[in-house]
Amino acid sequence: KLKEELRKKENFMHDYNMKKKNLFEENNMNYMADENFTLNNLKTIIIHEIRNKLSNPKNDINTMIKCGYAEKKSDGKLTWEKRFFVLTANKLSYYYVENDYKLNKQPLAFFYLKNLYDIKVLRNNNKNVFCLTVNEWIKKKELMDARIYVLSTEKWEDLYSWTLSLKIMKIKVYYDRFCSNFCFVYFPLFETK
Repeated sequence: KLKEELRKKENFMHDYNMKKKNLFEENNMNYMADENFTLNNLKTIIIHEIRNKLSNPKNDINTMIKCGYAEKKSDGKLTWEKRFFVLTANKLSYYYVENDYKLNKQPLAFFYLKNLYDIKVLRNNNKNVFCLTVNEWIKKKELMDARIYVLSTEKWEDLYSWTLSLKIMKIKVYYDRFCSNFCFVYFPLFETK
């Protein structure tokens, strides 16, 4: 009986360590999670990736900052629809599938980050849900009134990555607008301490 309990514990620890080891490889990130991995580590990695993309002189306002699948509540709030989202330096767009983005098709809809009013994480036992409140958005080239997007990710790490990336890019949009309207002010937007 003791051997069986030890075997179960070893199997559990093996499975646990394998899940942690592969945690971010599944998200196409080139690092390994270890037993000391924390939310601050994830935050540092996300900020580092954004800083690298924005500091590259070849990149512009249309450079993809983050992309991936998430589920979006339909306009009628009845069903969840899987969509491919793309965050650039100034907007969030979504497509039916990743291939639509790669083929440069028009997005189903998008909104400029300057119109992103609020980002909230919701408590939900079954899903990793967050809401984006926008003042206006564009659907099939038509300007639409305010809306609350309700989105869900499979993993909490994706939820955290999306919400943090959106917050950082929203700040960057306002910072850039301030600098272009008034003067340049050094602001260590992407300091990681």
